[in-house]
Amino acid sequence: MAFVRGHLLATLAVVAAVAAAGTVFAFFRPAYHPDVPTPPPGSGLSYTRVRYGAHVVRRAFARHGIELIRRSQLGPMTDLSTRDLRIEVTVLGERAKVEAAGFHDYTVDAGGRYVHFPASCANGAKQMERWRENVRVLTSCPAPAAVAAALTALR
Repeated sequence: MAFVRGHLLATLAVVAAVAAAGTVFAFFRPAYHPDVPTPPPGSGLSYTRVRYGAHVVRRAFARHGIELIRRSQLGPMTDLSTRDLRIEVTVLGERAKVEAAGFHDYTVDAGGRYVHFPASCANGAKQMERWRENVRVLTSCPAPAAVAAALTALR
């Protein structure tokens, strides 16, 4: 008898759980709402005109012992980097086209806020950013001195 009573209680518990779930779906109508991130506050680009092309940048870095290889060409942007990806260089084209392609010069911090990449390796930064006109360089910290020299050498 105890066996039947135990099964009857288990069956009633399952029926109650199914009824509760049915009530939730019938009356509260849970729906999927995709998480839509807020867009960044503008493009964050600082240059106004295109001054350097990818070939000029590669040549300037090569003169300072940094071999850059072409990673991609996406519309008005050319991505170059060293083989080990410690130095990444983006040569940006006409600003309006770069902005239309969706490029923005921001990263997201631990709190989910858009921030600019650090400009130095201070405060424990693992990566830093440098600009020269339409050329952006992201480098691992500590940044090689040759990066600053190559950017300065651009003509």
